[in-house]
Amino acid sequence: MKTDPAAAAAFLQEILPIITQASERLELAQLWVTADPSAALDTFRTLAPAETLNARLNQALPTAAAADPLAAASAALMISDPVVRGQTVAKVGFQWGSRSPEEAIDWAASLPKGCEQSMAIRNIYRAWAINQFESATTSLGRLEPALRDQALVGIIHERMNNSPSVAASLGLRVNDSPTRAELLHSVFQRWGRSNPAEASAWLQKSALPQALQTQLKARIP
Repeated sequence: MKTDPAAAAAFLQEILPIITQASERLELAQLWVTADPSAALDTFRTLAPAETLNARLNQALPTAAAADPLAAASAALMISDPVVRGQTVAKVGFQWGSRSPEEAIDWAASLPKGCEQSMAIRNIYRAWAINQFESATTSLGRLEPALRDQALVGIIHERMNNSPSVAASLGLRVNDSPTRAELLHSVFQRWGRSNPAEASAWLQKSALPQALQTQLKARIP
């Protein structure tokens, strides 16, 4: 599976018909999904019990993104349960963003506006920032304001624990005021405890509205 997913997929497809145990057929079909989701998903859906299908897809599709990210992402959007669908889209977006972030962003930008698109953008950029922070932040200029805000959410959440000053500065670039305030509150909740002097100095130099500065100061011991 790790060294030659195409060969693994071909083997699984060949061996699946001769397996008699239903549970083993299901496990093999799930492995097949991770190796070749385009070919395996229809068979997998016929074998998985309806009550566990969403959970099984949530487990298989993020791994499947390594073999065929577009197929995995498309299948994630077809999950019936909205909570599981959002979780799976986020996971697939993160995996795709870890490997081919620009392709992943093109896919996410094409989605209908809404929760799934926002979660995809956030997690693609979270993964992108882990591996290539400079290229991730440079690419923000290609996005329209609403998508750029979601991308910044992903990057800031990735940076706020280890680089809070960077996370706070990125927060200033968020266009939507409530989202910007929420992110800065999250950053200062951590930064205020880990390095209160640095957090206070940054806040004094910022041009944030006075009301928000007062709220953020309350996060600093």
